[in-house]
Amino acid sequence: MRAGWAAVVAAVMGCGHGSSPDVAVPLPLVVSVHIHGPGKVEASGLPLDCLDGCEASVLPGTVLHLNARANPAANFDGWEGACVGVGACDLTVTRAAEVTARFSASDPCAGIVPASMGAAVSATLPPPGARRFCDAATSDGQGNVAHEVYGMGPTVWQVYAPDGTKMGRLLDAYKIAEQDSGFHAVGYSGFTARSADGTVLAQERGVAGGSSVATWMFPARTGGSIIVSTDSWGCPNGRNGHSAVTVWRFAVSGALTSVVDIGGTGCPASSSDAFVALSDDHDNTFVALNTGCCGSVFGLPPERVIARWVDAEGRPLTPWMDVAAAGNIEVAPLIRRITASRSCVGKGHTRWCRSSVGRPTIRSSCTRRRETTAERSSSPAASGSTSAEMEP
Repeated sequence: MRAGWAAVVAAVMGCGHGSSPDVAVPLPLVVSVHIHGPGKVEASGLPLDCLDGCEASVLPGTVLHLNARANPAANFDGWEGACVGVGACDLTVTRAAEVTARFSASDPCAGIVPASMGAAVSATLPPPGARRFCDAATSDGQGNVAHEVYGMGPTVWQVYAPDGTKMGRLLDAYKIAEQDSGFHAVGYSGFTARSADGTVLAQERGVAGGSSVATWMFPARTGGSIIVSTDSWGCPNGRNGHSAVTVWRFAVSGALTSVVDIGGTGCPASSSDAFVALSDDHDNTFVALNTGCCGSVFGLPPERVIARWVDAEGRPLTPWMDVAAAGNIEVAPLIRRITASRSCVGKGHTRWCRSSVGRPTIRSSCTRRRETTAERSSSPAASGSTSAEMEP
């Protein structure tokens, strides 16, 4: 007998007959599949399930097809042994073989902080004029910086290119929301989508401010913008009348995608920081507001921050929820679509704060620096990062 083969001799006894020749049958070969890290292996051609690793016997010449599947928040780093690379592996078994699939957990913070901020670019802003003031600043995804000039006369946003060159102005825009390219704005003539040089790309006149309508605007997490407006400014319908809280959702192009009134009975606070909103990765919108001092609002007590979720089509996902004590409000998304909150009350530099997860971030601020220089990074990776130091 030869090594690696089993000799089978069949003897046929009979009158006038001799024995038959040897018949060789191949021995099975062992294939071992190992898994290191958060993942599984899908294998065809093996006689058993190998998702979590296995050891199986197959005949020589068997063709196996192996696919590595990383778990959520994990990466497939590659094969070792009889398979190589990071793609699917087709393996023809000619000898005993071992295959190892290596996986590693991915970093949920990867890409949030750029590797380099690049060189700073500075632009000196001219004096805004008598009774005019420089205030907020932001930038779009291309690194174009817009800063606000307000006071006597209409609010204007001056836009500068990444190299500090003056580009254009956003007129009739008392609130703006930065986009990947250009800006969304809301003013007395309604909503507009603008290029960085101020060109109007789309307009919706149904959204407008007025003496009894207060309007806030926020960039949406997945692109586009959210506008929240209310007719409760000054409580024209009384403390027990209906107050509209209208949520407008606009696509990046400026097209109106949904609008809904989620208000109710009562009069929310009439202050410039009373409402905030943001959207999550599924285009749901989170709205939070102060109920004010003087009575129930939408069925909840005074001196509270209340919040509600609305889906991409404008359908309410939750009722109004009591989430924190009253205070200045700011909401911020955290990793993996969680929203964090901090409620702060007090005046000046004295604050008392309470934090929680799953609710909006709430904080107050009263510091403003007396400078006249706006700076931003020239790094494309940091084009959404802008700091502005303006004359108050």
